[in-house]
Amino acid sequence: MGATWYLQGRQKHVLTTGKHASATLFGAVAPATGQIVITEADHATAETFQAFLETLRATFPEKTIHLILDNAKIHHAKVLQPYLAAHPELDLRFLPRR
Repeated sequence: MGATWYLQGRQKHVLTTGKHASATLFGAVAPATGQIVITEADHATAETFQAFLETLRATFPEKTIHLILDNAKIHHAKVLQPYLAAHPELDLRFLPRR
């Protein structure tokens, strides 16, 4: 598995077959230890992102969790705002918009 960045509209098309043609993964790395936390979801939604945040909180209790995120709509969803307000230990930082 690898990651590659492409200009919007110029992504490679890779033929896949079967019911596992795509997967949604959320992941984070703890820089101090190298520990990796990954969760899989059927779809990338605000709810599945919130479930990932719950996993991070359970993995690193009593810690401030700093996340660097892109500006995907699910990261800014209104449904997340009450959850984020209730959990100030989640420090979300966003990459600049283009």
